[in-house]
Amino acid sequence: MYAGQSYILEWALQRVDKFHFSPRSGELWLKAAVAGGRLELMQRLAVRYPYDLRTQLGEQDALERVAYGCPLAVLQQYYEPWGEGLLEVIAQKQHLLLEAAGSPTPDWAAKCDWLWARWGAVAADAFRTHNIPLDGALIAPVMPHTDFAERLQLLASRGLGACVERHAPRAAGAIGSTAAVEFYLDQLPALLRQQTVAPLAAAGGVGPAAAAARGPLPAEDPAAQQQQQQQQQQQQQQQQQVNEFMELIADAAAEQGHGGGAGADWSSLFQRAAVKGADLSVLRHLHEQVEAAGQAPKPLSCDEMWLVLSSGNWAAADWLVRHGLAPPKQKLLRRMLLEARDRTSIPQLQWVVGMGGGQDRVQAPAQQVQWTAELHAALVRIHEEFYIHEYETPCRRQWLAELVETVTAELAATAGDCAELVGAAACGRGSEEATSL
Repeated sequence: MYAGQSYILEWALQRVDKFHFSPRSGELWLKAAVAGGRLELMQRLAVRYPYDLRTQLGEQDALERVAYGCPLAVLQQYYEPWGEGLLEVIAQKQHLLLEAAGSPTPDWAAKCDWLWARWGAVAADAFRTHNIPLDGALIAPVMPHTDFAERLQLLASRGLGACVERHAPRAAGAIGSTAAVEFYLDQLPALLRQQTVAPLAAAGGVGPAAAAARGPLPAEDPAAQQQQQQQQQQQQQQQQQVNEFMELIADAAAEQGHGGGAGADWSSLFQRAAVKGADLSVLRHLHEQVEAAGQAPKPLSCDEMWLVLSSGNWAAADWLVRHGLAPPKQKLLRRMLLEARDRTSIPQLQWVVGMGGGQDRVQAPAQQVQWTAELHAALVRIHEEFYIHEYETPCRRQWLAELVETVTAELAATAGDCAELVGAAACGRGSEEATSL
């Protein structure tokens, strides 16, 4: 639905009895089409599955997806019918504005302007004075855009400076964007000081996008002078957040003069960045800092490597293997099949048995997989269990079936060759001893 492929919908509807769709499936399909900005499919689904506000439990989830994935005209069309009675709380307005600010549509700023015009300057005062906890994931869609700085500036000018200050650094690190990190360290503090008073001017009828694009306020402005007097306190708070930022996402703080250097525990920062699925540019930088500080990089544990694979960043996982910072694949495979079977997915298995594109250059024995009867039995159990197939594509299911067949044949051939030489009983003992950990 998100991709707008209506034929998939028709295919699914023809198999309703087989798939046992829940009563809310139609509503979920509608929301997916909305988030993807698929207007034609959205309209078809809206007719077929009318959106029932009474079932939303006070959440404006569908309207948030409209603000994110659809043009301004669609947001204007559905604002009332899908938001009636759901936008009374200030947190709900914050969520809606954040979705519009992170939108991939070209008119994202116009959507923010339009929402702001409906709410007025009262909303800005509420945004600034109410300490409402927000999920950091709400600001994450802003960061991948090339104009993220403009979007953050707009949010700060509308009273969401505290939200930007708290969550933008973590979101920047999560996507591995060095540009976003540099913006946070170099420009965001001044931007937040500047934009704290911007809503005062916006109340005079200036649109939010124009107010957000203004330059620094004149020094003689009383409000600006007041902000300058608070600069030292703000800098202390921002430094504390920089330190937290380094611990959480482990980016290039040393380059910016914010606490890096030989005394920093770069090895630990490297581990945390890898576990969080940091991009290659971040891992390379931290690896250089580890070497420059004379600290030996610490290989990841099996659980930490599992988290890297769970992030879906196979390029980073391959890089860790090539630099000897990943656990032996045999140990990792054993952990996944025998000890953490309920958390194992087919893509993770594909990587471990050598599907990663960057692993061809790694031929060390520690990174080769040897199948034993115990691991084969565990693989067969995973293949037979339903959970691993529930959300997998047919090609991945086929891959797993073929892997089971291949391993079965290899072990049978090995057992046959061994039996001819030393006898079946001795072969069984020798094979297990040779391949055990």
